[in-house]
Amino acid sequence: MKKEDFILIVEEHFESCKTIIKHGGSCENVECEDCPFTAKNSTLKIHSCCNKYSGGEVSPERKDRKLLNSAEEFLKTFN
Repeated sequence: MKKEDFILIVEEHFESCKTIIKHGGSCENVECEDCPFTAKNSTLKIHSCCNKYSGGEVSPERKDRKLLNSAEEFLKTFN
């Protein structure tokens, strides 16, 4: 992976995390492809971020404290 590709990916994830935080832990306005917490972008092989962070399938409108904390930590790490 080129450095430029990595920077672009992190920027997309950064914006997704800002949106999650803005909505108090809800990912309803975030495309899964742009989220660092989806199964596609995770080392855990599960079906959704909701399974990873909430322990079960939930609607995207549900506000989740674990997802909010993860988004905040992502911003701290890559800011």
